[in-house]
Amino acid sequence: ETGQMDLFLYDIPEDTLERLTDDTFAEQDPDFHPGSDRVIFSSDRCRNTSGANQGIYMVDVLTGRITPLTCGAGKDAYPDWAPDGRSFLFSSDRDGVYNIYEYHMDSQTITKQTSVLGGVTMPCFLPDQSGFVASAYYEGEYHIYDFPLKTGEGLSERVLASDENATGPNWRRRPSEDFTYTTENYKQKLGIDFAGAGVAIDPNFGTIGNGGQI
Repeated sequence: ETGQMDLFLYDIPEDTLERLTDDTFAEQDPDFHPGSDRVIFSSDRCRNTSGANQGIYMVDVLTGRITPLTCGAGKDAYPDWAPDGRSFLFSSDRDGVYNIYEYHMDSQTITKQTSVLGGVTMPCFLPDQSGFVASAYYEGEYHIYDFPLKTGEGLSERVLASDENATGPNWRRRPSEDFTYTTENYKQKLGIDFAGAGVAIDPNFGTIGNGGQI
């Protein structure tokens, strides 16, 4: 209702709604940790570039503390916790094409899981954590594909998003009395800004077309 895309937690038995974030950034793709009160999500607060970059963040439901996890050169999105809660998958176009990566929580490193030319997004772990499924575009349609999970610690991930831009700038709407300009009633009046004409002449048939534009 405010035009902001924030995160909310709905308690089904209690029929209550709790707001988890309240800022000027967009939060989306939330996924609840399987064993704790933590939610990972993607947000455009990465590097505070107004959507040019997108990273993965984690919010503690009990404290409201937001922790930056990734902030690559592109857009990181669609995080999905592993069943054991020790890693999560996400899609990223940091290499120019959307591929799937795994972020390891303990070592804070990532392992690239796919390398395709057409792009693959929206990963989801299999229940036994042996692999994952993801969506890819092929011959005019989106298909679901099954991928094995590559193991290994992978490459170090530099977290370029700081806590300073994890909560958003302290913007507020200025009241009208802060401004010094005056307003006046006005009426709309339409006028002609341009008038033109055209004609086409054929040597054999003479004038074959003309028109005007205003």
